[in-house]
Amino acid sequence: MEFHLFLPQMRLSFDRLVASARAAEAAGFRGIAGMDHLVPPGAEAQPMYEAVLRALWAGETVDYRGEFHQLSGAAQAPGPLSRIPVVIGGAGPATLALVREFADWWNVQVTQLHRLEQAREQVGGARVSVQQMVAYVGDEASRAAVTETATRRFGAMQPVIGTGAELADHFARLGDRGVERVYAWFCDFAPPDTLAAFGAEVIGPLAAPGQAAGREEVSR
Repeated sequence: MEFHLFLPQMRLSFDRLVASARAAEAAGFRGIAGMDHLVPPGAEAQPMYEAVLRALWAGETVDYRGEFHQLSGAAQAPGPLSRIPVVIGGAGPATLALVREFADWWNVQVTQLHRLEQAREQVGGARVSVQQMVAYVGDEASRAAVTETATRRFGAMQPVIGTGAELADHFARLGDRGVERVYAWFCDFAPPDTLAAFGAEVIGPLAAPGQAAGREEVSR
């Protein structure tokens, strides 16, 4: 099981995104993910940073004339160190066919996890990930407040709420079902102290022995 931090690139300053990314790396997260929507879902009037472009990833020189953005002889440097994997999310028949043909990773909505075993046979060699809303409970005194806030803000997204040990048990059960990666979206917008605690209490216990040893070696 590996964890990536999901940081929706809206209502967060660039400096905050960088600080959260650095805190996530220190906590043991293996990557950072953002939205790939053209506009923020449910908040169309809000600005957001857009995802990077495949032509630029490939090292091509790009000319583009759009309504809002223009590129002339643009190139990205440095380029990716390796091929960028394709992640496709969804569980409908057409989406599963796209996953089977094109994807390295199949991202399953938590509302569709009951179909995981049945649909797994339809996605070929794609590995399985989930995007999970997480509400970390630091201690029992804060459980009621954390639960209320998470439910009020994100109840429709079925957040998993618990202490580090409870969250570790939850993700271990997903791992037993074949989920290899979690995109964790934190209800408190991922401040550094939450990320550090999650790393110590969830990522650390679930890490493969080699990964854990690697982090210890770096810390020394």
